[in-house]
Amino acid sequence: MFGVSLACKHKFCATCIAGHLRSIQNSGKFPGYCPICEQEAGDNNKKKKNIEPIPSTVLTFLQKH
Repeated sequence: MFGVSLACKHKFCATCIAGHLRSIQNSGKFPGYCPICEQEAGDNNKKKKNIEPIPSTVLTFLQKH
């Protein structure tokens, strides 16, 4: 199980987080966010301002693993 943000405690299996990271990369929608937090925020820009993007150090770690 992997976490993607220190701001939330959501955890994901390797397959799920790999799929989410591929989706971010393929869509070109950066920064990437925790998929659960992003879904809860929806299209509401005010809510999205309250969630933190996935830090680059975490992205690097996940890419290597």
